[in-house]
Amino acid sequence: MKNPSIIPLGVNVEKVLEFLVAGNRLAPESILSGFPQPSGGNGHRHRQFAENKAVMVNTLNSYFEK
Repeated sequence: MKNPSIIPLGVNVEKVLEFLVAGNRLAPESILSGFPQPSGGNGHRHRQFAENKAVMVNTLNSYFEK
């Protein structure tokens, strides 16, 4: 894909994408970080989403302004 928008679902997936960004294999602006792992076993997912929502909205706004 030419300009993908990637939504990592969880901290470990974000770590892999950060590794790819550090190696210049992926553009950091294409990653929408902050989404919690959606599993029902993640009891903190609603709080994590609320804490990261503003940053994710700003990231999306800047992505679509291009």
